[in-house]
Amino acid sequence: MGVFRYIKQVLSVLFVVLPLCMSAQQDTVLLNCNTTLTSCDLMLYDSGGENGNYSNNENYTLRVYGTGTNGMVVDIISLNTESQTVDYISIYEGESMNSEFLVASLGGQVEDSVFFLESNCVTIRFRSDNSINRAGFVIRIHCQRNCQEYSQNILYDGIYEEGHIICNSSSIVSNPIFYNNNVEYEQSIENTFFRWNVINEYREVSGMGLNTLDGLSPGMHLICLSTFDVANCIVSSDTMLFVVMNNLDLSLSGVPEIARLDDTLVVTCDVSMDWDSNLISTSGCIVASEITFFDTIIQGFPADAVVNDINDIEAICLEMEHSYLGDLEVWITCPSGNRMEIFKGYDSFITHINIFMGEPIDDDPEACMAGVPYNYCWTHDASQSILDVAANPPTYTYTDNAGNHYSNHRYIPEGDYIPSGDWSSLLGCPLNGDWRIFFADSIAMDDGFLFSFSMQFNSELYEDTAATPIYEDYDFAWNGHGIISGQNGSSTILVSGEEPGLHEYTVSVTNNYGCTYDTTFSIYFCSPDYLETFITECDSAEYNGVVYYESGDYMVGAVCADEEVLHLTINHSVDTVVYVNNFGDYVWNDETFAESGTYTMVLQGNSGCDSIVTLHLTITDIAEFESEKIWLYPNPADDIVNVVSEAQILSVDIVSPIGQVVYSKVVNADNAYLDIKNLSSGAYYVRVWFGNDKLPAVMKFVKQEP
Repeated sequence: MGVFRYIKQVLSVLFVVLPLCMSAQQDTVLLNCNTTLTSCDLMLYDSGGENGNYSNNENYTLRVYGTGTNGMVVDIISLNTESQTVDYISIYEGESMNSEFLVASLGGQVEDSVFFLESNCVTIRFRSDNSINRAGFVIRIHCQRNCQEYSQNILYDGIYEEGHIICNSSSIVSNPIFYNNNVEYEQSIENTFFRWNVINEYREVSGMGLNTLDGLSPGMHLICLSTFDVANCIVSSDTMLFVVMNNLDLSLSGVPEIARLDDTLVVTCDVSMDWDSNLISTSGCIVASEITFFDTIIQGFPADAVVNDINDIEAICLEMEHSYLGDLEVWITCPSGNRMEIFKGYDSFITHINIFMGEPIDDDPEACMAGVPYNYCWTHDASQSILDVAANPPTYTYTDNAGNHYSNHRYIPEGDYIPSGDWSSLLGCPLNGDWRIFFADSIAMDDGFLFSFSMQFNSELYEDTAATPIYEDYDFAWNGHGIISGQNGSSTILVSGEEPGLHEYTVSVTNNYGCTYDTTFSIYFCSPDYLETFITECDSAEYNGVVYYESGDYMVGAVCADEEVLHLTINHSVDTVVYVNNFGDYVWNDETFAESGTYTMVLQGNSGCDSIVTLHLTITDIAEFESEKIWLYPNPADDIVNVVSEAQILSVDIVSPIGQVVYSKVVNADNAYLDIKNLSSGAYYVRVWFGNDKLPAVMKFVKQEP
């Protein structure tokens, strides 16, 4: 039994949830007064219940007497309070607050804290102050049984240095071994609770009997499994590194849709795969008034590789947000424990207190709500440090994810910065292993969120180090009709039709880690004497009672000996709409139009298909402007046109015969000089605008080649 008796507190960076019900006789209690109960299984909520917040100025005590003989278990499923210094819970093993402390002043955000008591009585006290209140707590209190020893027996596909290789779409399975089943109680997969914690993705998958973890994305994952049998006896694995293989990209060449029966085809399968599993990082809440750390696991370098030069590490990058720079210290440690300072914001606490990083939620409606991250990197060639910028920071205006608005607020822009520590402190650090980033938040009024933690190494370090899968000829397997050679072991095969018809083929590729991927393709074989027919039509074509709308090669007939290949070309007609504003008569396709209106004409396009062109024509009578005393010269012209008027000219346009304005000029004088050098040769209209609310005067001229 000693192996199961422990007290475990998990940092808030691990998101976990225990089962809310493991007994049909469970009681539900709200802690809204001083209470004494007798129970062997109860669920305890704060005064707000399962979905509400606790209230201000609470000070309540619950005493629970168990009816068993083997002690009690207190599972803090979740705890979310303002801060452990103002809103907190205390647990005592015994009948009063004079009994032995199990934990004092537990507050902030806590999930999965399990306490085992030898006595059959526990006292729990909750206290809140008169300010902020939050979601509170969910606590299960139950009697403890004698545990029957068992193990998790986690199954996986292979080994990758310190990690485990699994194929894409494969599962991680735990088949527990129950060594003493039915000695005191029944143990089975069905009545065991499984909690899979995917640490780097800040998520957990849990459920009764859920002994399989599916759906992991390609790449590296940190995974921990905790199991709870029917007596709530816990077995937890170490943190395991799993590498999920990417899908292979299988591309085929030499595969026609249709082939002659006497053809010999060369079909080749090319294999490629992106392999990006050198780095994995955890993410989560930067907890207020605590020290929080996050891991990035480096793999793929030679086992003895170390940092020999300060330039071996090119950058340390964080995607993060945090409310106050002035209460934050950040540092990094390598697998051997060497430490380098990133920055110390609280060195100038008063000056830097109200400077943001990223776009945080300063007034979180609940603890650890994620804001919008900015990318901050610490490099060798940066020109300034975080504190340099903080001495005279820029400002921004934004609305956070909770709807709070910030106007002209000081912040640190994303970008590259100089670390406050010395890069040489990381010399000698192993490249492979657990690199950790630490955040020390010194006050309780704020928090932040880390989205990713990554490191960039000198590219020369990667040479000959990547554990890239290798694919040999023997990894290929082919199945299908008429394969002459290369059926197994080769990436290329020869195929010839043995009988006419549609035949399906499969190629499977197995990499050197045992992961198999396949793809299928089809070839239609026809007799050598099949007929070929070539047809070109507009928009659609009908052949042997079938209407076709797209170009392509089509098989016609039901029996291969009588079949033909229809090579069909479909050209599509295009309907066009044209809008024209013209001065005087308009000539279109050798036809003269003297009145405004809508006209249609059927024209033959380049593809040989008829197209309908619709002309929307507006004609303005030039005679309306003959009373204006206005002159245009020279005409024809090659570079300059002069317009002179007795009345003041506001502006001038040059309009093409199809009504398009090709030149405009503001004049405000009685003459205008128009530069027409860039116009193409041909006829144009000059439209002259006056300030007397009249329609413009229009004159025609010809642009000639110089």
